[in-house]
Amino acid sequence: MKRKLILLTLIAVVAAQLRAVDFRNGKFYYEYREDIPSEAQIVSGDSGYKGDVVIPTTGTDKGKTVPVTAIGTWAFWGSTMTSLTLHASINFIGEEPFSSCPDFKQFIVDPANKHFTAIDGVLFTKDEKTLLAFPAAKATEYVVPESVDSIGASAFSGCENLKKVVIPASVKKLSDYAFAGCSSLNEIVLLSAEIPFAAESAFNGVSKAACRLVVPADLVEAYKADIVWKDFNIEAKAD
Repeated sequence: MKRKLILLTLIAVVAAQLRAVDFRNGKFYYEYREDIPSEAQIVSGDSGYKGDVVIPTTGTDKGKTVPVTAIGTWAFWGSTMTSLTLHASINFIGEEPFSSCPDFKQFIVDPANKHFTAIDGVLFTKDEKTLLAFPAAKATEYVVPESVDSIGASAFSGCENLKKVVIPASVKKLSDYAFAGCSSLNEIVLLSAEIPFAAESAFNGVSKAACRLVVPADLVEAYKADIVWKDFNIEAKAD
């Protein structure tokens, strides 16, 4: 029920965005940024975003050239895009712009971008410390890089094909809705010698009782007492 309410809320927000767009060029819809009114952000549109999408560096509003520097909240939500290319000037990404994109396989980021980077098609902050978004159709198993210390909000949200994830010792935080809607997730391997913080919403929509949580042997009891982790099928990692 809660997931349905979230989806209805997203639909309402997208509908509101459609009414609020400031201008359109081809298949792309734009709004002016509230923080930088001279620049624009991509927002959702009724044409849908399909296939390989390349974000334009500029848009045109009534003959005026406008820099495109951001991706708005829920901008690509529910689209059928297969890849997304971010140019060097993209410096802001809103909430959950890539959720519920079942065909999405990879991010491509201009190496000159100072804020974001892509590693093997997955989106990270430039310093590679926060995993921001995992394309839903990329893989059924994933090993988070050891450079990462945080799984961002909704990073894996809606990745219904994901079955297994290995989280390295470097990760200290799993943010809100990090793995929400990962309905096929059946194994999580946690390598840290300490229990990482996980938001209570991090695994909404995951069948915890059916999901193996493999942890260091000396932390099994601590995980069983944790408010978020206790509902998983917890077992000790083999030596």
